[in-house]
Amino acid sequence: MDKLNRYANTSRVEDYLYSILYGRVSNNVFIGTITEPKGEWEDMVLIDCDLPMTDYGPYSRATVYVFLYARPIPDGKKNAARLIQMEDALCDVLDSIQDEHYSVERLSNGADYDAQINWHRNFVYFNLIITK
Repeated sequence: MDKLNRYANTSRVEDYLYSILYGRVSNNVFIGTITEPKGEWEDMVLIDCDLPMTDYGPYSRATVYVFLYARPIPDGKKNAARLIQMEDALCDVLDSIQDEHYSVERLSNGADYDAQINWHRNFVYFNLIITK
């Protein structure tokens, strides 16, 4: 019987993603849920690994959403310039992964509006391939 893939532990995956995104995409990075933005914050990131991981024997797959939030510009419009910077930084981080246990298969991206905090957000949706 094969040993379990210890790198496919949800908390370990979240911790890994936090460690590679914090300070490179935003200094305000959250896992699972966001907090009410502080007045001085211009952006924040939410890592969502809520979907179950699938075990395929020699590797596992986790589906991950990364939400990129940016405070609207003063007239309330979407801060597209900041969201572009953040998504570019996220792509740079994901493209540069050279970890023996984690690699990325990008699936999709999009945008919407979070009416609870009144901020626009972009999201990137990808599979994280996890090897033993």
